[in-house]
Amino acid sequence: MALLDGPYIINTSRRDILVCWTTDVADSASSEVKIGSSSTSLTQSYRSNTAPTLNGTLSRYLHQVRVSGLSPLTRYYYTVGRIGTPIIPASNNLSFWTAPTIGDNSSKRRFWVVADGGVDANTILLNGFYNFNTNYPNGNSRIDGIISIGDNAYSNGTIAEYPPRFFDNWASLLQNTNLLICQGNHDYGQTTSSTMVG
Repeated sequence: MALLDGPYIINTSRRDILVCWTTDVADSASSEVKIGSSSTSLTQSYRSNTAPTLNGTLSRYLHQVRVSGLSPLTRYYYTVGRIGTPIIPASNNLSFWTAPTIGDNSSKRRFWVVADGGVDANTILLNGFYNFNTNYPNGNSRIDGIISIGDNAYSNGTIAEYPPRFFDNWASLLQNTNLLICQGNHDYGQTTSSTMVG
């Protein structure tokens, strides 16, 4: 079994998250996420109640595992795979933060709002973000979420376009940053071929 896309973090709240990834084959064993307080101490295990689902005709099987019972505003480390067998090694890059308790104003939250991120090999956009974020005042380069407001996979938002134009480009951010995603006209294929607007 090979990891194709992800892992990526969505639907983060103060108590739970959803971890997703795709593989090249389905597996009869349950999908599993292991988490812990450090990358060398992944002591809690969460498993999916459903089998991976086939994404279109590309032989990409989507795994989804809900992780719950978490503490607010806490960093967790994780890995993904099948029961007892991670398909990606644990590391400090595989981590996420839960949301704070409602009304907690003890620290600022940072989000990157981006549009048209799905242009093939969009290095200008990503490099601009990395340059800005690396030089952010006070050395706080962590962002709490990415809000993608559309046009995530040019030109028509097909299953085949998402891997090269979204997941591959954004992999290092998606594995440790909550993703909130909206659909744009290109994601619905609502464009004209000559002008690419619609």
